[in-house]
Order: sequence, then structure tokens, then C-alpha cells
Amino acid sequence: MHVERFHRFRQGTILALGTLLLVLSWLVLFWWLDEFAILSLVPYDDVMPEARPSPDTWQRQLNDTFEIPPWRHVPAWLLVSVSIALFIIALGRTSKWPAVGVRLELYFALSNFLFVAVSFLSGFALVFLPNLPVLKAGEYYPPGYEWTYRFILADTVFLILWLVLQAWGIPKWLLSRFPHEAANRCLDV
Repeated sequence: MHVERFHRFRQGTILALGTLLLVLSWLVLFWWLDEFAILSLVPYDDVMPEARPSPDTWQRQLNDTFEIPPWRHVPAWLLVSVSIALFIIALGRTSKWPAVGVRLELYFALSNFLFVAVSFLSGFALVFLPNLPVLKAGEYYPPGYEWTYRFILADTVFLILWLVLQAWGIPKWLLSRFPHEAANRCLDV
């Protein structure tokens, strides 16, 4: 009797810690995507208004759209919501066996942290791409999408890979690891 209680308590604790880690990964993901929106989609935020492009250009309109708080958070809200929806869909397919659900939480959390790390580190790598002018101390790259497009393109590729991993890769991998669940049709992908 005591062994069974301990086993349930241990399972509940592991599930709670997995859930906490997953929620923390979504918060970190939201924070990073929100920062990415500022760094890449709002390149003229530190520029005096008279030095910005004309208000009728697409660069200025895009910059001004993502500069104000409600729209600035839209990319982060959208992508974290997609991740949550993919998790809920995958969890609905694995609800008959708790061990698979815990692994699903951990793999989703790991993929979120991995995306943030890859996106962050790629920013450093992209700064050192060839054909960038060497700047002296106190000089800055000119603001604009001519500078941030490389970050936007790289993160778009990483976002697509991350979403494919969460939508297809993780559930498919769990299916291969737990083939007896396939008989119950819990992990149909």
C-alpha cells in the first residue's frame, strides 16, 4: 500500500516538474521571440524620427507597426500559441499512458530551449558574415532592414524547423519509442 502511494506521489511529482519546465520554456520562448521582434522587426527604434525613412515607405510602416506594444507582441503570442496547440494535440493522442505524456512535456520543453539557444547563437554567427564593413570603435551599422534581414531569414528557417519538430518529429519519435501505444491508436501521426 505504501509502495503504491509512493509510486503515485513520484509520478505526480515528475509530472508536475515536467509541466513546470514546459511552462518555463514557453515563457523563455515568449521572451526571446518578443526580443527578436524588437531587434529585427524594429530596426529604427533608436533612430531620431527625422533620420527614419519616409512614413509612406514599407520599411517605416513595418517598423512603426511592430514598435508599438500591442503589435510588438503578436509574433511571440502567435508562435507560443502554436507550440501550445501542437502540445495539446500531441498530449491528446498520448493521454492513455502518463509516461509518454511526461516525455512529451520534456521533449517540447527541450525543443523550445533548443530553438532559443540556436536562434541566439546564430545571431552572433550572422554578425561575422563576410562583406560586412569593419567598424571602428564608436561606429555602428546603419539601421534598417538591410542589416536585420539576415537575422529574419535565419530565424524563419529555424522557426520552420522547430515547428516541424514539434508537429511531426517529436510525436513520430515517441511512436517509434513506444510501439505498444500504436496498437491503442494513441500516437497516430
